[in-house]
This record gives sequence, structure tokens and C-alpha cells, in this order.
Amino acid sequence: SAPAWGRPLRQVASITSSADGSVWFYDERLGLSRLRGQKLEPVEIADDLKGVQRTVLHADRRNRLWLVSDRSVELRGQDGDIRRYGTADGLANASYRSIYEDSAGVIWLGSTAGLSRLLDGRLESVTIPGVRRTSWIKAIVEDRQGRLWLGIDRGGVRLSRASFQNA
Repeated sequence: SAPAWGRPLRQVASITSSADGSVWFYDERLGLSRLRGQKLEPVEIADDLKGVQRTVLHADRRNRLWLVSDRSVELRGQDGDIRRYGTADGLANASYRSIYEDSAGVIWLGSTAGLSRLLDGRLESVTIPGVRRTSWIKAIVEDRQGRLWLGIDRGGVRLSRASFQNA
């Protein structure tokens, strides 16, 4: 039976919440939805983003929604603007699988090629040894010293911001 908020979700791959109290769901069958109050609303997305496995959502501190997947890195602003990033913007030619916003508000994206950083509107990407199509970056976190830790299938990689910048 349908939940109190409306249509049932079938195959939820990712959930995030935003500062405005919304809860966002990416369902591999139904696409993107937003729960506001007690109402689940479908949100229109491009046809090529529907049904994509491994889509990850992130609501950043500026209340923007990120959709990260094998096919795209997309940013949705509060004003309805949609920005898709690609290789022309500095992303690696890879499938993106993880996203993290650090304590300074910098967006980090993990892929099947390595790590990308969005800082001051510029994207930079570096290859991380041991990361490849079958061993992508699954998780990104920051420790108290500001170093990044990258989770890959064979363990973890510690990365300082300086080493990313120097790469």
C-alpha cells in the first residue's frame, strides 16, 4: 500500500536532507523525489539520468542539490538553475561515485579515475594510484587535521590538501 506521503518508492539508492527541511530520494526506478512536510513530490530530471544505478545525492551547505552518477555530475540551485559538469569543466573522463563537502565548503568528487575538487568555481582532477574502473573511490571524509581519507575496495588512502594541489 502507498505510504501516507503518496506514491511508494521502489528502489532507493540515495537519500539526503537539506537545510530547508526537505528530504531528497533518488529511486532507481522512479527518479528524483522530494519529501516536504508530509508530501512526496516527483522532481523532473533529464531522461539520461533516470534509472541510473549508483546515483548519489548530496545537499550542500548552500542548500543546493548534487546528483553524482556514472553519467553526470549535476548541481541544482535553489532558484531552479541546473548546471551539469563534464570533462570540459575539468572532470576526469570517468564515472563519479561519491561526493563530500569538507569543513571549508569545498566539494570533493570520487570517481573511477581518482579525485576531483570544486573550489571557487574551478574543477581540478587528479588520478589516485590504485583507483581504476574496478576500484573506485567509495567514500571521502576529512579528519581533524584537514586531511582527506578516501575509501577504496582495498583499504584507505590518506591525502593532504597540499599533495592534491601539487599533483
